[in-house]
Amino acid sequence: MKFKRIHINIERKIFLPDRTIGWMKISREYLDTDLKTWRSREYDPQGHFVCYTMEPTVRTGPKVPGKTAIPAGTYQCIITHSKRFQRPLPLILNVPGFAGVRIHGGNRPEDTQGCILAAFKHDEKSNIIYQNATSKVIEYMTEDYNEATLTIINKR
Repeated sequence: MKFKRIHINIERKIFLPDRTIGWMKISREYLDTDLKTWRSREYDPQGHFVCYTMEPTVRTGPKVPGKTAIPAGTYQCIITHSKRFQRPLPLILNVPGFAGVRIHGGNRPEDTQGCILAAFKHDEKSNIIYQNATSKVIEYMTEDYNEATLTIINKR
């Protein structure tokens, strides 16, 4: 089996007092054993657009429990069984000051306590997202990949 890894990239682009909207892209790589180098499976090394995301607001001051987005950065991501949702969901590991951060479905700020919501559609007028995309993210992550990382950047 070839060693393969997946990169989930979220570019946060809309910053509102109660929510942050982002664009999720996914790129896939495999290790070329002949050349001993990583090769991208995508034309765009930043990945291709998969869905929109919503998180609580990005804060520069102290964390407000349940109402603060996780810090921008790079994290390991795995799929584990969620007791709350009673199904396997992506879990983001080692987030400073946070525990149990997952990627799951939702539409509005009240649907997240710090997790990342994933949806295929974005209503630009109301800045809500809809049409749950969690299954698509899980599909990418379970395509026999050995490693998954999540990188979040703020595009202000």
